[in-house]
Amino acid sequence: MRGLDGKSAVVTGGASGIGRASSHRLAEEGTDVYVTDVDVDGGEETVRQINEENEDASGNAYFRELDVRDVDEFDAALAEADDELGSVDVLFNNAGIGEMQGFTETEPDHVDQLIDVNVKGVWNGCHAVFPIMEQQGSGSIVNTSSMAGWLPSNITTYGMTKAAVLHFTESVAPELGEYGIRINAICPGLIDTQMTRTWFSDEMREQAPMRTAFNRWGEPEEVAACVAFLASDDASYVTGRPIKVDAGYV
Repeated sequence: MRGLDGKSAVVTGGASGIGRASSHRLAEEGTDVYVTDVDVDGGEETVRQINEENEDASGNAYFRELDVRDVDEFDAALAEADDELGSVDVLFNNAGIGEMQGFTETEPDHVDQLIDVNVKGVWNGCHAVFPIMEQQGSGSIVNTSSMAGWLPSNITTYGMTKAAVLHFTESVAPELGEYGIRINAICPGLIDTQMTRTWFSDEMREQAPMRTAFNRWGEPEEVAACVAFLASDDASYVTGRPIKVDAGYV
């Protein structure tokens, strides 16, 4: 255990991929997990898996439907989690959407959607959890960015939103630090998730990992391990940091 036993966490985008794997990992380490997503079936499945498979762990899982674009809904969800769990020690702002399109191919309404989910969703989460963590005098926020936030590429608008998450994370860290709140970001690389499987053709899936040090795709569980570290007391002196989980791709 790394200082996660007995704590509580809220995970957005917990219905699949990195969000689901991170929810499992946090629960395995004794954290009560409040799983949220717009995908009700997937989110409830994550909770069912955790509660059935982690019978010996102290971490229980709960589900609430949440659209991170709605600031009022986010406020209500965090207040409910705080009331039900007794605290919110960790917020994993993981919900996000993506696309494999360049600037000229992206329609304006889709730009709004990407910004609303990937950027405003993170801001909304931080806004909702701040009064809770301020009162506690402690807390850890982890935001999901991407290697696309570091590395210019032809997925222009998606990369723009993930770069914004990095800038926000680094910029707000000193301000939140005054209240004992840490905030960091993970930057996943080529991770084998439902989203990336829809992005890449079979040929691209075979060729892309050649740019990594290990010549393979990463697993969601490998990102979840990093999320658990940043959420834990082992990272008590780590804030404002973007952590690449990309096997050296960037």
